[in-house]
Amino acid sequence: MNLAQPRSILQWQLTADYSVLSGGGIFGNNEEELYPTQRFFNLQQLGATPEGLHILPVKADQKNVTIAALGDKEKGQYAVHLVNKGATRNVKLSGLPAGITSMNVYITNQERSFERIKTIQVQNGQAEFSLEGAGFTSLFSSK
Repeated sequence: MNLAQPRSILQWQLTADYSVLSGGGIFGNNEEELYPTQRFFNLQQLGATPEGLHILPVKADQKNVTIAALGDKEKGQYAVHLVNKGATRNVKLSGLPAGITSMNVYITNQERSFERIKTIQVQNGQAEFSLEGAGFTSLFSSK
């Protein structure tokens, strides 16, 4: 997101070899009923980003963490998406706008599917929390 600044996800990107479903005969899996994959919930989580936000310049100081942030000062809405390819770690986000006092945290991983796990407090533009390993975490500002 930081590099390409996409405006949408195109339908052709959701072809069978990147299916959001499994079972029901997809790729020969006839043993299970049709069910959504983790990819489905990753896309659902991205889709929860409020409409019309702009991509913000952000960076992570950990090599196994990828971050993207979007926001709109006039709307007072912000979203931060983090992919943690490593172990669970403590995170400190800084530079958050003064009007944000809390953010709702959602995760998709092998155990959870776009699940709200907590609300974190933001003080003086900073938020600290535990970022679960091997997961896709999103923080959405509370209005």
